[in-house]
Amino acid sequence: MKPPADIERLKDAGVVTGNWDFSQKPDGHAHQTSDARVAVIGEKEVAQVFTALGFEVFSDTRAYKVRETIKDLAEKDFTLILVTESCTLGLEDFIASYTAQPYPIILSIPDGVTQRGIGQAQIDANVKKVSRIGGGT
Repeated sequence: MKPPADIERLKDAGVVTGNWDFSQKPDGHAHQTSDARVAVIGEKEVAQVFTALGFEVFSDTRAYKVRETIKDLAEKDFTLILVTESCTLGLEDFIASYTAQPYPIILSIPDGVTQRGIGQAQIDANVKKVSRIGGGT
């Protein structure tokens, strides 16, 4: 566990917020946490689970449709796009092209079929990034 001082530095830098506060966004994006838009792209069985959370769901898993959907969602100022791992196959470079901009955040999620560990690797990379910002190793 990090000492409280490190957590406070991360909070001061706007990296860590207690409630996933998306209010500090670049112009053109939602300014309230409740305005944050989240979408899920993936197999119908997996994606439908997220409708209960109020997320928008897209079930066409063909690579060209996934690419079109991500482009469309990015243009519509979605904050977070979750994509099942099997839908990211062959689109790694395309998805990586979005990492240079703050939003949308595109994360892979497990689908129960493809166990590639992409989502966990992305989380690990982001934790390392936050640690460097906060002065950790």
